[in-house]
Amino acid sequence: MGDIVGHVNAAIGWLGPLLDAPPQPDLRPTPRDDLLHFVHGLKIGPDGADRAPIHDLVAEQCRRASRHGWESNRDKFLGLAERLTARLEGESASRLLDLRPTVPVVVRLGDWLSTRVMELVVHGDDLAASVGIEARLPESAATVTIGVMLDIARAVHSDLAVLRALSRRERADGAVFPIF
Repeated sequence: MGDIVGHVNAAIGWLGPLLDAPPQPDLRPTPRDDLLHFVHGLKIGPDGADRAPIHDLVAEQCRRASRHGWESNRDKFLGLAERLTARLEGESASRLLDLRPTVPVVVRLGDWLSTRVMELVVHGDDLAASVGIEARLPESAATVTIGVMLDIARAVHSDLAVLRALSRRERADGAVFPIF
């Protein structure tokens, strides 16, 4: 459980430094479908054989964070949420963030935030399930998360494959859902 909280803190924690970096006028955003393919490519299969190098980096950050204990990580999350909420006021969703070299993309702030909402929702549910409670999910967060997941499925598998997965079991490709 501590690793998950550490992961969530890592997932949102680097947004502050990204926003503090001076804008670079010559950046070109990574096409959204390429971003969605990249996010989808971060999934880890059941056998763990398809781990990307970034998984090891994130896993080590999570282990280090979990050593500080639940309360410390909770307090860190609350502090990050407060600072980022204030920091995001007045920012444009079209602002470009350069995630390189850590992540090989240049992304619009709005697109990056939608993936961070997805992280929070998915891992919030993981945490709730791990302690045996039902996650409480704001409708707006569910809408963003489901939208990102559908966009990933559409980019990776095609609109027709998603349509069939949602409507026709006999023609559905079993690889469309779950996306992670």
